[in-house]
Amino acid sequence: MEEKTISVLCGSMVLLSVITVFIQAFLLWFFPGTPLSSPWGMVFISFYLIGCPVFFILTRPLVSMPKTGSPLSFSSLILFSFMCFCMTASFFFTQSVLTFYTLTSSLPFDSLTSFFSILLFGCFLSPILEEIIFRKILFDKLSFVHPKTICFFSAFTFAVFHMNFFQFIYTFFLGFLFALLYEKTSSLFYPILFHIASNLWGSFLFPFIEWLLPYIPHKRIFYFILALIFFLASVFLFAFNKKECQTLVPYNSSHKKWGKKLFLHPFFLLYSFLCFFMMSL
Repeated sequence: MEEKTISVLCGSMVLLSVITVFIQAFLLWFFPGTPLSSPWGMVFISFYLIGCPVFFILTRPLVSMPKTGSPLSFSSLILFSFMCFCMTASFFFTQSVLTFYTLTSSLPFDSLTSFFSILLFGCFLSPILEEIIFRKILFDKLSFVHPKTICFFSAFTFAVFHMNFFQFIYTFFLGFLFALLYEKTSSLFYPILFHIASNLWGSFLFPFIEWLLPYIPHKRIFYFILALIFFLASVFLFAFNKKECQTLVPYNSSHKKWGKKLFLHPFFLLYSFLCFFMMSL
């Protein structure tokens, strides 16, 4: 049963990545310059309409084990909120330092249509579907694997699926945080909440701050300082909140056995290769 679960999950992720890439390439090739080949048009068709339903259908027959958890206390909720905010800010301003196009004084949208597309697809639909796939399904189906291992697996598969090197870095850390939240609470409410919040901050708040400050001298140095401050703040908050980010489940031989099989499974290796290959293009 465990072997089958790993094979089906990893195989479904391979299929999800292949569907996403090939349908987007098809739309770009045959419908250039149309809404179908716009970034969110391609995501809507390839990921929302086809990829996700196929993934859900393939993984539905797998056995799900009920999880137990507890709601976050108010203090933990505040700490996780600040941690998520600081992580998002640090990576956003790091990207501003490393790339040229974010050093302009323009907003990431140029019309109401693009504004609402980013808001609907990027900040609401994507977080909900991605948390169901990369958190709930993985945790519920892989109950025989240690929670920390699943957190890493969840964060990694989530990060490489973005098929962009810089996005891989920050989505890995955010994905690990979202996985910890789901592991701790057994509720999708918290990872979805923080995922939506981080996308809203990254899509609107921080670009708006840059747009308000177009004439700052030595922009790169200024953004580097901001990135460093927020990075150190997120490290401090993680260390301060370390107990809330730990699981009390001890490792055993069975956990280690299935953890190795999970990361060395041919379908998982193929999924990783395909996603990294797309990053290089």
